Amino acid sequence: MEFPLDIKLLTTVLHNIAKSKADCKVEVDFTLSDSGAVETALLDSAAKNARKKAETLCVALGKKLGELVKIDYNWSEIDIYSRTRYDSGLICSAPASACAAPEIDPEDIKLNDSATFVWQIG
Repeated sequence: MEFPLDIKLLTTVLHNIAKSKADCKVEVDFTLSDSGAVETALLDSAAKNARKKAETLCVALGKKLGELVKIDYNWSEIDIYSRTRYDSGLICSAPASACAAPEIDPEDIKLNDSATFVWQIG
């Protein structure tokens, strides 16, 4: 099941699961609706950061940064999830309207990725 961050709706869903006769494990994960934009921004930032550092090193050596020769990048998927977890033991057994919304404030999502850039030096 997937829906935008809505604590009231989440409370209702968890309450209904708790009321059901189903013997199930409940996990709640928080992610972004547009992960592609985040991945693009991450790669853009990495490329700009690599170039700036390479230029700084070249200036320190009295050299000029040449053409980009190669980029090595692992094209695997990036997991974009908050580390926030929900304890299903907190599900309210009273009617959904009487249940207080759980105190859930998803942690910021921290991402990292790596690429190797190789330039000519002149």
